[in-house]
Amino acid sequence: VPGSEVLDFDGAEAKKLWEEADAISKWDSGDEFSVGYNVDGAGNKEYVEAVVNQLKSNLGINAVAKPFSSFKELREKVTSYEMTGAFRTGWQADYPSLYNFLGPLFGTGAGSNDGKYSSKEFDAKLTEGLSATDPVEGAKIFNEAQEILFKDLPAIPLWYQAVQGGWSENVDNVEFGWNGVPMYQQITGK
Repeated sequence: VPGSEVLDFDGAEAKKLWEEADAISKWDSGDEFSVGYNVDGAGNKEYVEAVVNQLKSNLGINAVAKPFSSFKELREKVTSYEMTGAFRTGWQADYPSLYNFLGPLFGTGAGSNDGKYSSKEFDAKLTEGLSATDPVEGAKIFNEAQEILFKDLPAIPLWYQAVQGGWSENVDNVEFGWNGVPMYQQITGK
């Protein structure tokens, strides 16, 4: 998708952009930049600590991991807009459509739009994509909506989850669907 190069890691460019932002609104070097995470989720501590270490190394700021005892505690702070720093999120779509990754997270007023992102241009693309009668045309329009997100960057995606699975030699036709779940109806026995 055009614009997706903003997701490529470039420490030197990040430092340059941080300095430009610092010239607009000075960051006090003593201030703490926190990244919140819930400790009851496997792997959250490790990747958040990696993120804050990159921020420290590349931007030279006092970045810290901020643990919350549970997902519930973290989400209560996020949804009540009491967070004072960044925070981890995750998303699993309910059905195989780009809209289900875009609308609930970034549509104006959407229930999972934690950052209160709002863009008339983006919302118009969502509406246009939903109105498409051809799924291929709808996906093209939703990708145009993603181009807007790459310009505005209301959130920083870190990765997509990879599917890992195994199966016995006693079965054939094992494939995983769009959501990482085996397509059980296609599995056949030998």
